[in-house]
Amino acid sequence: MVKLVYSDILGRKIRSDPWEELGVSTWTKIKEAIQAGRTQEALDLVDYLKPESKLIHDSYCDWTYADLTFVAQNFSEEQVYHALRYAGKVMAKSAKGAYKKSAGAKMTREDVVREMAERSVSLASARRKT
Repeated sequence: MVKLVYSDILGRKIRSDPWEELGVSTWTKIKEAIQAGRTQEALDLVDYLKPESKLIHDSYCDWTYADLTFVAQNFSEEQVYHALRYAGKVMAKSAKGAYKKSAGAKMTREDVVREMAERSVSLASARRKT
């Protein structure tokens, strides 16, 4: 069972799980709570996801801004264009890979988004373990 507590330092709720549980995705915890019939816990975790997701989103935005600023200041602003074009190609290739989930299978847009989200979660989990 997940324990959410308010952190005065962060100004929001945080998970107060044992260390070995903190690495488990909140999405996984929601699924476990639903499967075990702990509806209120699942609902509380869904509410917790917004600030958790915003923090991750904002961190990636700051990281991207820092990377592009570095490229502009150390190489040239024209190189920012090339960096963004390269990133777009990499992301497009990833999206195409999601369409090829199984040979000849047709996927809806929802399936593609779900697949890419699952890949992101798996990649993040793998990075945490290293």
